Amino acid sequence: MNTFTPQIFSTEEWYRNNQRRFNQSDISRAEWFRVWQQSKQLAKEKKLLTETVQDDSTKKIAERAKQIFDCQKDLEKALEQLTTETRKLELEKKRLQNSLNEVQMSLVVAQESLDLRDQRISSDLVHDRLQDELHRELEIIQTYRDLTKMIIAELESQIKRNQQSKNELERDWSDKWEAYNIDTISAHLQNTSSEQIAFYTGPQKIPNKWSSPQEWIEFTRHRLFYAKDEIRTSAILRDKINSHLQNGYKDLRNQADMVESVLAQRINETNDSLYRLKQHLQLIIRDIAEAEKTIQFLKKEILEKEPALKQVQTRLHLRNERPNVELCEDQPHLGLIIESREIGATIQVLQEQLARAEASLSNLMQTRRELEREVAVKENSLTVDKERVQPLRKKFPAQHKLMGH
Repeated sequence: MNTFTPQIFSTEEWYRNNQRRFNQSDISRAEWFRVWQQSKQLAKEKKLLTETVQDDSTKKIAERAKQIFDCQKDLEKALEQLTTETRKLELEKKRLQNSLNEVQMSLVVAQESLDLRDQRISSDLVHDRLQDELHRELEIIQTYRDLTKMIIAELESQIKRNQQSKNELERDWSDKWEAYNIDTISAHLQNTSSEQIAFYTGPQKIPNKWSSPQEWIEFTRHRLFYAKDEIRTSAILRDKINSHLQNGYKDLRNQADMVESVLAQRINETNDSLYRLKQHLQLIIRDIAEAEKTIQFLKKEILEKEPALKQVQTRLHLRNERPNVELCEDQPHLGLIIESREIGATIQVLQEQLARAEASLSNLMQTRRELEREVAVKENSLTVDKERVQPLRKKFPAQHKLMGH
C-alpha cells in the first residue's frame, strides 16, 4: 500500500499565495469594472441607435402608408369618375337603341307611303316630286340608321374599355388597401406587442418580384392616365352621340316636313285637276245633250224634205209621159228639174251635216268616257294620298322619341 505525503508549505509561502490571490482578484475585478462600464455605455448607445432606427423606420412606414392612402384616394376618385361616365354611356346606349327603334318606325312610314302610292292607276301613276322626296327620306333614314348602329358599336367598345380600366384600378386599389393595412399595422407595432411580434427566418431577403419605388409610382400613374384618357374619350363620345341625335332628328324632321308639304301640294294639285275635270265633264254632258237634239233636228229636217222630193220626182215622171210634141222642154219642166236638184242637194247637205253631228256625238261620248275614267283616276289618287298616305305620315315619330327619351 502506497502512502502519499502532502506538501508542506512555509508560512512565507502561505502569505505569498494569499497575496497572489488578492492581486488576481483585483485584476479580475478591474477588468470586469471596465467591461461593465463599456457594456453600460454600449447598451446606452445601442438603445439610442435602435430607438432612432426604429423611430425612423416607423416614420418611413407611416409616411409610406400615407402615400399609399393618398394614392388610394386618387384611385377611388378615378374609379368614381369612370363608373359615373360608364353609367352615362349606358344611358346613351339606351337612348340610341330607343332612337333606332323609332327610326325603324319612320322607315316603315316612308316605305309604306311609297307602296301605297303604287296603288295609283293609269295616268296618275307618275314619278312626281313626292316620289323623289319619299326616296330621299328613305335614304336619309337608312343613312341615320346605319350611322346609329356604328355609333352603338363604338359605344359598346368604349364601355368595354372603361370596364377593363375599372378592373385594373380596382385590382390596384385592392393591392394598395392590403399594403396600407400591412404598413398601418407595421407602423403601430411596439416592442411590447408580444402577441404580434415574433422571430422570422430570412425576412431580410429581397423577394423575387421586388419593384422599385419608381416602378411603383409609374404603375399607378399609368393606370390613372389610362383611366382619365378613357373618361375623356367617353365624354367626347357622349357629345358626339348627342350631336348625332340632334342632327339626325333635324335631318329626319326637315325631310318629313318636306314630304308632307309636297304631299299637301300634290293633293291640292289633284283636287284642282279633279275639279276642272268634273267641270269639263259637265260641259261635255251638256254638249252631248245638245248634239243629240241637233241630230234629231237634222233627221227631222231630212224627213221633212222627202215629201217635196217625192212630189217633184212624181211631177217629172208624169210629165215625161206627155205624148208626141207635148213632151216639151218648157219652163215648168225645167223648173221641176232645178227644184229636184235643189231638194236633192239640200237632203245631201243635211245628211252630210247629220253624219258630222253623229261623228261629233261619238267623239263627245268617247271624251265623256275618258273624262269619267280620269275622274276615277284622280279620285283614286286622292284616296291614296289624302285618305291613306297623309294619315300614315302622322305616325312619324315625335322629337323626344327620335332623341331616345
